[in-house]
Amino acid sequence: MWAILGISVGELTVQAAWVAALAILAVTLAGWRKPARAAPLSPREAPDSGPKSDPDAADGEDPQRFPVTIATAPLEQPPTPLRRLVSGVSATALSLVTGAVLAILISFGAVIAVIWATNLLGR
Repeated sequence: MWAILGISVGELTVQAAWVAALAILAVTLAGWRKPARAAPLSPREAPDSGPKSDPDAADGEDPQRFPVTIATAPLEQPPTPLRRLVSGVSATALSLVTGAVLAILISFGAVIAVIWATNLLGR
C-alpha cells in the first residue's frame, strides 16, 4: 500500500526513527540545565505537635506581616479493601470496554482497507 504513495516501508521506518531520535534529542537539550524538582534552599524542620504562632510576628509594628499559625495535618487514611476492590473492578471494566472498542475500530479499518485494495487491484 505504501508503494502506491511512492514510499517503501523501509524508508518510512527510517524516517520515523529519525523523527523519534530528533525529538528525544530536542527534549533532552531543552531540559539539560534544570533538575526535575527544585531542591529546597534550607532543610525543613520536623513539625511539632499542636498549633503554635510565629514567634517573629509583631502584633502591630509592621502592617506587611501577618501572624502565622502552624498546625500539623492529619495523615491520609489508606483506602479500605472494599474501595480497592471497586476500583480494581472498574479499571478492569474500563480496560475491557476500551479494548473492545479499539478492536472493533481497527478491524473495520482493516476490512475497509482490504476491500479498497481488492477493488483497486480488480480494475
